Amino acid sequence: MSTQQTPRQESVQGPRPTRTLVLGTAAALALALVPVSAGATESDAPSSADLEVLGSSEGTGEDTADMVAEVNEVSRHPSGGFVSVVYSISNNGTDGVHMGTTLDSDGDYSSSALAGVTLADQGGATRYHPLMNAETECICTVTHGNSAENRIDPNETYTYWALYKVPDEVESVDVEIPEFGEITDVAMG
Repeated sequence: MSTQQTPRQESVQGPRPTRTLVLGTAAALALALVPVSAGATESDAPSSADLEVLGSSEGTGEDTADMVAEVNEVSRHPSGGFVSVVYSISNNGTDGVHMGTTLDSDGDYSSSALAGVTLADQGGATRYHPLMNAETECICTVTHGNSAENRIDPNETYTYWALYKVPDEVESVDVEIPEFGEITDVAMG
């Protein structure tokens, strides 16, 4: 075993907690699974025109009534456990909608992120929330408050992503997007 360390390793003081290593692995997998980086904005996400539609749902809330959500990808990392979800939301209405407040989570995430999108196994026995890093930031699309980049104007579509930890025996999930109907039985790719 070599005793030589990279500069990044030298800057770490003391032993790393296990949680940091696991979450560091999750962040690395997020980069490998989804063609955007952690902390990226929705403008960095893949174009919805290039993506397959695995399921869709119309908006159910007052703000989302003229919107459609589409699940574009649910893919498991080859090493197992980690699942990335790519989804798009289109605004077919006449008013812009700030998705940061619509898709945000009431959970323990520290950043303005679209962390409210959850996965559920068949039958809804277990719900999976997006992973977070050691700083409690969601490993998903991050927005910046009520800025223009999280607002979907009429006739626009934005694509978002999130990373989850889902057991290998789960073969399909229901995708739950706040203020949209549930998109059921989406197979893992």
